[in-house]
Amino acid sequence: MPRRPSTAYIQHATCRSRPAKCYHLPWQPNGGCLPHSSRCVRTSRRCLPMSRTLSIERPRSLAGVITERLRDAITNGEFAPGEALSEDTLAASLGTSRTPVREALNSLQYEGLVTIVPQKGTFVFAASADDVGELCDFRATLEVKAARLSMQHHRDATLASLKKAYSEMTRARKQHDELAYARADHDFHASFLAHCDNHYLRSAYLLASGRVGALRAYLAAHVRGEPNRSLHEHEALIELWTQGDLAGIEALLAQHIMRTQDSYLSAFETGQISANATALGERPTKRRRKTPAPDAR
Repeated sequence: MPRRPSTAYIQHATCRSRPAKCYHLPWQPNGGCLPHSSRCVRTSRRCLPMSRTLSIERPRSLAGVITERLRDAITNGEFAPGEALSEDTLAASLGTSRTPVREALNSLQYEGLVTIVPQKGTFVFAASADDVGELCDFRATLEVKAARLSMQHHRDATLASLKKAYSEMTRARKQHDELAYARADHDFHASFLAHCDNHYLRSAYLLASGRVGALRAYLAAHVRGEPNRSLHEHEALIELWTQGDLAGIEALLAQHIMRTQDSYLSAFETGQISANATALGERPTKRRRKTPAPDAR
């Protein structure tokens, strides 16, 4: 008989009245069942066997629900990069107190989606020139490697995912739905990670996926001509994948990702992105050009 837990604990034990059966039930040191009580897993006539023990789903915390809602709002472009977030305003909008809102904002700061500045406030993630360059380097390194692995392990499944996402992108473009386009664009690139059979690559990608999504949504909504050029490049990637041209895929994918930096900086310089879109009003003036070389096979 195992060490005795608290009397409220449901322990796997052998009932002396029916030693051939194993049950989940409270127990006592002499090996017998405790007297029937509300803590005992029983019906009116017998104990419930292990296969019929009860379970409940743990409810989600309010802070967790708010975190998910705010994360979606940021990555979907409902909040502009660099926009100030007021705890009072968010709490009133969500119909809750400030405490779970504050907890949610702390979680989002850990994810890099907001910046909390003491004595100033909380601001939505906004990319400086260096931020964009580093994000592009990070994405290109991971996605190029994931594309290579996906081609090796799940070429057909990856192609199906790419075509499905491209179809959604085309539909969203025709309907002028920038938000739906950004989501489908995310799904397109996530296809490489989904089929690469390397959970370390996927975990690393998730670290920056929120910031990448926020930047993608903002560019799609504010940069003229961005969706058209992006759509053509995604179509070309599918064609290269169909042909099995891995070298062509790696080159175009890296070029496609690194062009995000040029699009962002050019949009700022031409006024398509306002000054408040940069981190705490910091103007992105330094242009980085760094296209990673394909990894050695």
